[in-house]
Amino acid sequence: MLVIYRFRLYPTRTQERLMKETLETCRRLYNSLLADRAKSGASFYEQKRSLVTLKSSNKFLKDVHSQVLQDVALRLDKSFEAFFAGLAKYPKFKRM
Repeated sequence: MLVIYRFRLYPTRTQERLMKETLETCRRLYNSLLADRAKSGASFYEQKRSLVTLKSSNKFLKDVHSQVLQDVALRLDKSFEAFFAGLAKYPKFKRM
């Protein structure tokens, strides 16, 4: 038997601000990794390794947990895999 729960969040203003900042940081990272991959053809593992240096030089990336940043790189890689398999269009830059 499948049980599904739905939860509604009521964040405080501080929590809401933090969530928006995290999403904006992830969007900027996604666009940066997409531009890097389009320009240099870097692989997923190269980009994943580069997160360490990016995180040390960017104060916004320092505030986001490392696994969240790795997930952004993984999602970009999955979108490229879908594109090359003919299942999706070329990945686009994310807007606000």
